[in-house]
Amino acid sequence: MIALNLDHAAPGKATPLLGLGHVGGLVVFCALLHLSARYNYLLFHTLVETIRIVVLGSIFVLAWNARRWVSDGFLVIVGIASLGVAALEILHTLAFKGLDLFPAMTPTCRPSSGSPSATWKGLPSCSPCTGSDGRYRPTSC
Repeated sequence: MIALNLDHAAPGKATPLLGLGHVGGLVVFCALLHLSARYNYLLFHTLVETIRIVVLGSIFVLAWNARRWVSDGFLVIVGIASLGVAALEILHTLAFKGLDLFPAMTPTCRPSSGSPSATWKGLPSCSPCTGSDGRYRPTSC
């Protein structure tokens, strides 16, 4: 067996959660997103929505794989809800105005960008309102 030493810090000294390289990479990433928004908003929107879909899918995978160690079903409910929101995000990204992947959707029958977007952006906030047994509990929000 190979011994795995995960304690790289000196005893009594805390390691920082984010190093200078992480913060610098995040700043460069945000600057690139800003430049893409100035260049082409459709590209920026697609990139940001793709990142959101990947994060929501990752939340589902983590929640689904952690279900064996968690006694409460709350985490599984949040994970499944994030998968549903990710599916709606995919539809939102593909049906975004200007992308024209669905030729049958003319500008007159395309959903407005205000109401549906606000609806499925707010869906992740509904999943914590349910308990481990799946019943809606508005007082717990």
